[in-house]
Amino acid sequence: MTDLKIGHLITGPAERDAIHIAIVPLVAGEELCKGGKVRLSSTDQTVALGADYFENQAIGIIDPFLDEWGVEKGQKFWCFLFPGTVTGMRHHWQHPAFLEQREPLPAVEKWLRDFADRWHFDFNELIREATKAPSSGPLSNYVTAHGIDVHGAQDLGGEDRMFWDHLEVYTGQRFSQEHRDGLCWTCTC
Repeated sequence: MTDLKIGHLITGPAERDAIHIAIVPLVAGEELCKGGKVRLSSTDQTVALGADYFENQAIGIIDPFLDEWGVEKGQKFWCFLFPGTVTGMRHHWQHPAFLEQREPLPAVEKWLRDFADRWHFDFNELIREATKAPSSGPLSNYVTAHGIDVHGAQDLGGEDRMFWDHLEVYTGQRFSQEHRDGLCWTCTC
């Protein structure tokens, strides 16, 4: 199987293949065009709005295979989530824009505690620093690994994204990308 990069031009040899695309049913909060980018309403995770002027908030596109030109306000449609944005997949996908508890809370807490142990973070400091509002711009809150080199989120092997997903379920809060970027992962070295 080749490493397909949907959303990018093909730069090497390619053959026919098949893919899975995460989809979610949404209700149009305004008139929308098929194939257009959408974002979630800030007050209702089941309502989609156009994302033309809110590019950083776009989560996917309206079903491009609709026979109609688009969707009228109040109509339900399939939203195709952007490739590479789904953070976990079993038989039911997970996506940071949709908060819902699929695992029992004890399992979420166990994952967070295991994450803290694996990376040598103090669990209470980790939760406290990650959930408090950034105090003075980017990298204003610190969580410190003890006895292991961690010099930023890039050293966590992609687990930082899973951490934020679990933390949102654990706390019932949503954390913006700006908030996430405000946490500095560091070590004692």
